[in-house]
Amino acid sequence: MIATLALRLLGRAAPAWLSKPVAIVLDVATAAVVVAGVYCWIYSRGEADGAAKIATKVTAAHSAAVADARHDERAAQAAAGAIGAAAARTNQDATAFAQSKIEDMHHAIDVLPDAPAGAAPARVDSRRLSASLDALIDRANRAADAADAQR
Repeated sequence: MIATLALRLLGRAAPAWLSKPVAIVLDVATAAVVVAGVYCWIYSRGEADGAAKIATKVTAAHSAAVADARHDERAAQAAAGAIGAAAARTNQDATAFAQSKIEDMHHAIDVLPDAPAGAAPARVDSRRLSASLDALIDRANRAADAADAQR
């Protein structure tokens, strides 16, 4: 091929026994360079295409992970809002209950007649207050037992 043509040009000055092996070596070297060049070109194209495929897959996986995280974040915000609302309702209920019991105690004390000077103060009817507190405790215990049964 090219080496043979080059050697033919130079072959007039070189002996025949030298030009034939040199021509073979040059042909083999030229073929090796061409094969190596094609291999490098194919390898670099494959590497670039593979990197593009991997980048696409990583981007898709990242997008999916971000979407899952956003969904979890919204669910957590909804749960936190529900917990906050329940806590606020419970706080309002507890405050209203405490205020009603304080008012009951004030009413129980207000209905007592004034004690004469030097006499022992009159006793408050604690049975009615105690009964309402006992009923409240029983209701709370039943609610706790029902909650335990649901778990």
